[in-house]
Amino acid sequence: MIHEQVHQIKEVPMQARDKIRHRLVNINRLIRESDVICKNELRVNRHTFGVLCEMLHHHLLKKPTSIPEDCEDSRWKYFKRCLGALDGTFISVHVSHIDRSRYRTRKGALAMNVLGVCTPNMEFIYVLPGWERSAHDGRILRDAISRPNGLKVPKGYYYLVDAGYTNCEGFLAPYRGHNYHLKDWGDKVPENPEEYFNMKHAKARNVIEKCFGLLKGRWAILRSPSFFPIITQGWIVSVMNDSSQAAGRGKNKRKWSSLEEETLLDFILELKLDPRWKCEGGFKNGFHQCLAEKMKNKFPECGLKASQVESKIKFLKEKYTIISDMLKSSGFQWDDKNKMVQCERQCFDEFCVIIYDADRADGSRSEDMNDNINNMNNECIDLENDLEDSDVTELQTQPPQKRKKKGKSPLVSNDKLVIAIDTIKDHMCTIADTWKEAQKHEKKVVEQKKNLLSEVAMIEGVSQVDAIDATSYLSRNSSELDAFYSCPNDEWKKLYVERLIVRLRGGAT
Repeated sequence: MIHEQVHQIKEVPMQARDKIRHRLVNINRLIRESDVICKNELRVNRHTFGVLCEMLHHHLLKKPTSIPEDCEDSRWKYFKRCLGALDGTFISVHVSHIDRSRYRTRKGALAMNVLGVCTPNMEFIYVLPGWERSAHDGRILRDAISRPNGLKVPKGYYYLVDAGYTNCEGFLAPYRGHNYHLKDWGDKVPENPEEYFNMKHAKARNVIEKCFGLLKGRWAILRSPSFFPIITQGWIVSVMNDSSQAAGRGKNKRKWSSLEEETLLDFILELKLDPRWKCEGGFKNGFHQCLAEKMKNKFPECGLKASQVESKIKFLKEKYTIISDMLKSSGFQWDDKNKMVQCERQCFDEFCVIIYDADRADGSRSEDMNDNINNMNNECIDLENDLEDSDVTELQTQPPQKRKKKGKSPLVSNDKLVIAIDTIKDHMCTIADTWKEAQKHEKKVVEQKKNLLSEVAMIEGVSQVDAIDATSYLSRNSSELDAFYSCPNDEWKKLYVERLIVRLRGGAT
């Protein structure tokens, strides 16, 4: 294939012909010598590289075709002249420390936002990778349609989009304020025309979600952050989108009930306290299988697998990692009574600035396939003068660098040292005050529990058995104990104990 392209160079202007020739010579050098050089330079062996070149030579992105008038597909027959669906997805990336705020997701991970457009047959039409995660979907779509060789929508045709995009010419969005996503329906039946439209819209537009699932399912490099630059990762996404029509994913997905989630958390806590499963950094290998067996014993008909337990644990970690990060930061504390995180407004604002700096996305590193090709054509590869113009010249022009002597590191300035000492002093004072308050509260609770039985027994109309039961319950529940002692007089305490006894006799705990 590469030799065929060399014969076609005569039809190209002289300057572009030289660039293509040098590029082809360089590629031939990489793939003709050995698999070792090819793997080191291209990260694939020579056979795989040849297959990719053959795929790119014949086809890369499909041309859209609209839904015909006589369509009988139950999903698409309602959307005549529709070209397909589009949406955005996240691809995990590694970026520099300066750019992390732009690529950080709501869950704290780093990802680029990739716009994908596909046909009803699950074939990609257009892909625009490289945008920061903090950029809004509508902003990325506006960039795609404004590019010279970007996404084109013929007049009278349209794509299906979700509620995150604007409903306008060329893009059909669902009704807002009504059920839309497939998981929201379940066994529900639409109650009005708007809900019926949303249900049909969601079933058809779900094709883009399947495409993204197939893409990430086939190429492992898209499921975890790679160490390539952002632009290179964008090229990887553009090249791999054409091969995403593989076997589907999602066969092992399962809907968990709230009772099953609570039981799983109890079992995880039980394993954490068991020294046989505890190890440095988490649990020993095989704990997912152990949890699955415990869940099967608890719920014999659940049919849970170890992979499903692992997926659920990963989901819970991603969902609640932001709360964990808050509690690890200074100024945040957990209120067990109200089940919420408490902090000052200033601490919350500073935390949000660090985690969600959403105003810095500019899309400067986003490139579609046409931009990739144009940028590659603008590169000038000169094999003969490459070493002379770069390495040798650089060695001649740069002055010799002196080796740094090993010795003592420079001293920190006095001002910075004083500021650091004052900051540490303030933190130590805060810790000491908090510790004192905790000790006072603990002594108060111990004293209350010591006198609790005598105070309950003195209440008129309370039997000995009821007094013992009420005392036992209040001693085990700190919030109930605080509520009892917050009663203003004996009548309130009597009423509180009577209602508590009724609850205990009724089976409430």
